[in-house]
Amino acid sequence: MEMQKQKPPRKKNKIITKRKVLSATMSGTLLMTSVVIPTAYSLLSNQITAQAAALNIDLLQNITSSNNSGTSTTNRWTSNSGSHNVDFTISGHALANVSLLSGPRYAALAIPQELRGYVVANGNTSVTTNLTIDFNQIALINAIVSAGDTFVAGVATILSNNPAASINLTQVTTQLNLLKGIQNIGGGTFTSPTTLNGNSMLSAPLNDGIGAILSQNVTAILQNLRTAVNSLTATGLAAPAANTALALIKPPLITAIDAVLVPLVNGTGGILDLLLNASALGDTSITIPTKITAPTTIASNIDAKFVGSAVQTNLLDVNILSGADGISYVYLAGDVNLTLVAPTGNLNATTSAIGASDATATLPATLKNNAGTDIPVTSVITNSSGTTVNNGQLSAGTYTVTYSAAGYSSVTQTLVVTDPADTTAPDAPIVTSVTGNSTNGYTVTGTAEPNSTITIKNGAGATVGTATTQPNGSYSVNLPGSVGANAPLNVTAADAAGNVSNPTPTTTTPADPINPVLVAPTGNLTATTSAIGATDATATLATTLKNSEGADVPVASVITNSSGATVTNGQLSAGTYTVTYSASGYENVTQTLVVTDPADTTAPDAPTVGNVAGNSTNGYTVTGTAEPGSTVTIKDGSGETVGTGTANETGDYTVTLPGSVGPNVPISVTATDTAGNVSDPTPATTPADPTLVAPTGNLTATTSAIGASDAMATLPTTLKDSEGADVPVTAVIKNASGSAVTNGNLAAGTYTVTYTAGGYEDVTQTLVVTDPADTTAPDAPTVGNVTGNSTNGYTVTGKAEPGSTITIKDGSGATVGTGTANETGDYTVTLPGSVGPNAPISVTATDTAGNVSDPTPATTPADPTLVAPTGNLTATTTAVGAADGMATLPATLKDSEGADVPVTAVITNASGSAVTNGNLVAGTYTVTYTAGGYEDVTQTLVVTDPADTTAPDAPTVGDVTGNSTNGYTVTGTAEPGSRVTIKDGSGATVGTGTANETGDYTVTLPGSVGPNAPISVTATDGAGNVSDPTPATTPADPTLVAPTGNLTATTTAVGAADGMATLPATLKNSEGADVPVTAVIKNASGNAVTNGSLSAGTYTVTYSASGYDDVTQTLVVTDPADTTAPDAPTVGDVTGNSTNGYTVTGTAEPGSTITIKDGSGATVGTGTANETGDYTVTLPGSVGPNAQISVTATNGAGNGSNPTPAKTPADPDTIAPKAPTVKNVTGNSSKGYTVTGTAEPASTVTIKDGSGATVGTGTANEAGAYTVTLPGSVGPNAPISVTATDAAGNVSAPTSAKTPADPKAPSDTTAPNPPSVDTVTGNTDTDYTVGGKGEPGSTITIKNPATGEVLGTTIVDKDGNYSIKLPTGVKPGTQLTATATDAAGNVSDPTDFIIPALTSGMAIGNSGDNMGGKYFSSGKLPATNGADTGWLGVIGTFILSLLGSLLFWRKNKKEDES
Repeated sequence: MEMQKQKPPRKKNKIITKRKVLSATMSGTLLMTSVVIPTAYSLLSNQITAQAAALNIDLLQNITSSNNSGTSTTNRWTSNSGSHNVDFTISGHALANVSLLSGPRYAALAIPQELRGYVVANGNTSVTTNLTIDFNQIALINAIVSAGDTFVAGVATILSNNPAASINLTQVTTQLNLLKGIQNIGGGTFTSPTTLNGNSMLSAPLNDGIGAILSQNVTAILQNLRTAVNSLTATGLAAPAANTALALIKPPLITAIDAVLVPLVNGTGGILDLLLNASALGDTSITIPTKITAPTTIASNIDAKFVGSAVQTNLLDVNILSGADGISYVYLAGDVNLTLVAPTGNLNATTSAIGASDATATLPATLKNNAGTDIPVTSVITNSSGTTVNNGQLSAGTYTVTYSAAGYSSVTQTLVVTDPADTTAPDAPIVTSVTGNSTNGYTVTGTAEPNSTITIKNGAGATVGTATTQPNGSYSVNLPGSVGANAPLNVTAADAAGNVSNPTPTTTTPADPINPVLVAPTGNLTATTSAIGATDATATLATTLKNSEGADVPVASVITNSSGATVTNGQLSAGTYTVTYSASGYENVTQTLVVTDPADTTAPDAPTVGNVAGNSTNGYTVTGTAEPGSTVTIKDGSGETVGTGTANETGDYTVTLPGSVGPNVPISVTATDTAGNVSDPTPATTPADPTLVAPTGNLTATTSAIGASDAMATLPTTLKDSEGADVPVTAVIKNASGSAVTNGNLAAGTYTVTYTAGGYEDVTQTLVVTDPADTTAPDAPTVGNVTGNSTNGYTVTGKAEPGSTITIKDGSGATVGTGTANETGDYTVTLPGSVGPNAPISVTATDTAGNVSDPTPATTPADPTLVAPTGNLTATTTAVGAADGMATLPATLKDSEGADVPVTAVITNASGSAVTNGNLVAGTYTVTYTAGGYEDVTQTLVVTDPADTTAPDAPTVGDVTGNSTNGYTVTGTAEPGSRVTIKDGSGATVGTGTANETGDYTVTLPGSVGPNAPISVTATDGAGNVSDPTPATTPADPTLVAPTGNLTATTTAVGAADGMATLPATLKNSEGADVPVTAVIKNASGNAVTNGSLSAGTYTVTYSASGYDDVTQTLVVTDPADTTAPDAPTVGDVTGNSTNGYTVTGTAEPGSTITIKDGSGATVGTGTANETGDYTVTLPGSVGPNAQISVTATNGAGNGSNPTPAKTPADPDTIAPKAPTVKNVTGNSSKGYTVTGTAEPASTVTIKDGSGATVGTGTANEAGAYTVTLPGSVGPNAPISVTATDAAGNVSAPTSAKTPADPKAPSDTTAPNPPSVDTVTGNTDTDYTVGGKGEPGSTITIKNPATGEVLGTTIVDKDGNYSIKLPTGVKPGTQLTATATDAAGNVSDPTDFIIPALTSGMAIGNSGDNMGGKYFSSGKLPATNGADTGWLGVIGTFILSLLGSLLFWRKNKKEDES
């Protein structure tokens, strides 16, 4: 089979909270896409990337809107014409480029201002749509695609390992492709509740219905995919092995599918939110049903503009539709001469202070119409720019108040807002400069109160100049030269209220210049400091300047800063200075000097964060320190800036963050210096929010009497927070409408108590207020009037107990209307027209306790009817085809009671479209007569042309082209405007068209007419006159000739996918012509395959050409023969034993068969190398340890590799090592101990204390020697045991030893007496044991003086005895020494002794009858002054040892000889 490479899914992470899909009424059939997807991605032509249409919230483009009101500019509803059911239909197409927006989706219809309060919802909104979804945004879907790609790759491996098997993946890959990229997944129809939003907008939520479509369609894809995977099986000779492998790779994909499918079916886990957030609307039609009631009065014609759209927004407001395109109109007719009377005079209001914007105007709530009726109005205040301004925020100025009322044209009134009187004089103006001369005049500049009038007077008090200051306070006043040089000036400022400032003192005009003048240098001087903040810059200043005559003039220069203070050159800091050049006899001139610091590239230190305080309600405050003057920037975890501030001169900063940052949120704080260098960030976290704990249970209270409003609830003044603290709270009681109610003024009902505390989110508790039981029925209601008719319904008015529910039933007892009596007892109940005229009704009142009054009978009035005119109306046009017919229409009709009723007439054509009288063409029309309160009646109007009896000329046939596949096209000429009709040989009409204004026509015929078929062409004019027929014939069909034989191609190597077939670019048709063709290659699964990427197999080549049926040819692609043997496999490891068997692992050619043979050539195991070449083969234990084996690999073509030799491992060791020897234990409890000895080479030596705890370990070297360190905590004189553990884990018997005693205090310098050696027992087979006496607590050490080796140590017990077992290998006759070491480390003289030759239990002592001596000598005489006879014992021992050695040697020699 053909395996396509899969693109990895694009990753996107988004978590959406769980939501539940509300029920949505589904109708129609959900359409799943059936498009063939040739690649792994079925992308739409435009990716979802760009912004949406108007306002960035529209979900559709090319939006249109229409309604079925039947109104037009010539057919308008009249006032008081009752209620009309009107459906608005909003249609649009998918956006070419869509961004996935945030917020809920809605269908929305904006109600025009004129009809607000007259439009209500009239049922559920109906939506038909197609949906597009970007699966790339959904991680769980991407996980399915990833698992699917892995599954498909796994199937490829299975097929590679099992060439004789076949697996058809078409269904799996088809469903997987539907989950990749951006898909149109189909659509459906649903309904959604329609809601009226504040009289200005109707809306219906779309998410639930969209969610239901998404859920059903995505569920279908996933269920189809799951079924396809579960039912996937292999066929062919290798099917069993392939199915076994297939069963192992299915679970991960099934698990990934179920991770989405199960919560999607159960409505859990938030998966539907993820689908919604990634989806967009396709082509959509929305119908919003409404009921529109015509106003009782309409001042003038209303073209009511309704605007509809589909939007996605978090703020549903009528203003969002202000620029939408979905506009349709409902037209209403104005009442004759009924207008709104504009108020006379101006309105006035005053602000609280000069410049304040807080004036409130008193606006009327009603205006009179010209009939003297009070009409409720709404008012809008606009300023001189036409911008709306809120009342209460008015500043001084003139405004226009526009009054509006439904059905009337708006009227206006002028509103004048003034500030209170201003009596404060402005400050004296500042004079910045006075320049000029007596020839050219003078200019005075400076600053004063903005918008004030500057007046300048000369010394005589005459005004010489005026000007007005700019909004920023600057002014410039020109004075005439006649003021003169050095003349005193008086400068004052007068504000708009006429208040005049004090004059500015000591201002004079400048002296006239002396010629020549000094020429100021051009451009700025510059200088640079040595470092940022340094005050050492030196400017290069000119020492001469040119005068106006070109002469060099020596000058002196003075540098002043922006404050006018003189600064020394060479001590300049960064800033702008003025250099003033002076020369005797000249006026000074100036030049600007700009001093800069070198660039600052050093970032400030990371700021410190001292504290983060606050909560998510009141926001947070972050304090700390940073580089003085730096800008402190705080960002949240997403990198968004949430607060900034500036470190003061001491480096302290305080930054306020909004509460939206949230509790427990990571933030980072950086400092940016004035050069823009940014510090490293300092991390911090916002504190957790405490929460207020809501009280449990309901509060209750009772009124004093039924209907009383005096209940008082007992409310807590404190609540606990989540940390257990008492928090003072304020409580507000609200009724079901959300209005606050005063405690103590509560009427019966359910209220919500909201507890509020600073820094906490509010919590609520339910308060239930009840009345005492009410058992008294109200009085029967009165019926004042019953009006209306069966067309518009009826209205019943009267009086009943205030607040009672009015129920009206018809004669059958069915309820036909309900209402509520207001606070004065008046009620109005509307009944449907279906109640009928002259119908008996009964009216009852039910109080709030459920007590029902006696019924009051009444009867609906009889209906009058409008009498339709009899016979047809007629009219005639002036000429054939003219559109000028005018019918004479009656202005009144009689009703059923004989009264004349004024009517309006509307003429509609056969299509139902309104037509203007006087513009009528020949035809039959319907005239509809309408009068308020009557059902419409109609009359037929027949308009005729003067008779036309001339048939047109027979049409010409210019050409007939095409074929039976694509159809035929007939062209020619006929009478302009005539209808061209083409019939086949049987006389059946097969095509029609219309000749254009030049007489040309083009008519398309279906391919079913067939080739070589006779046709006839006629022309029919507007009067129905038919021309003679013109005959013609359709052309014959050519056919494409399929190539003969098979195409062939060969890949470059076995298994390669690079076969390239040579395909023809043209084929012959049945007429022998060369026809260019396109060729598509498809595999056995029907999937298109790229030429040049063909693997071995059989394919079908389909040739296509416009106007021809496709033809096909077989393409056979083969691999070249495979004769190359694979490389010899590698053997990575051979593990196991003869009991459990062996495992051989390694690498070989992927897919090759691994064969393992023993030394005899018998096969003992086989396996297969996986797709990466790894193999694992199990061998039976009978192969045996240390056995030679050989490993070969055989590829799919049967080529076998060279063998690779290997060997099974030896069986494990189970023999424990010998017990280790302990040569020495040294050290003390302060510094620890060292144990040395011998054990089996490479074994692990473990030392345990008396409790069995391990206190030290080590390893014996290759010679068997070991050294182990023990901690001092083992203690002195402590028993220890030493074991050896070999590599196989076998543990030896323990060897006992003891730590030495701690040394005595340094004052002990006396060595103990030499120990005695009293017994030496044992032999070379059982080893020797030495016993004797010594100083209690001292350590006895036995050494071989010849080698220095310590053979054993022990501690003398409290009775002075000791015993030491010597290690194996000590020979008879060996001279040894024994010493005693006390706790202070003092060592006794050695006691020499010899291992006896012929004893297994000889006691050696110094008793007087024991051979006259010992086998040892201490080198000292006994204390008895007796002779030293120890030498005799030594000689005797020597002789006996020698004799024993000879006997031992003799015995061994005989054993060797034997």
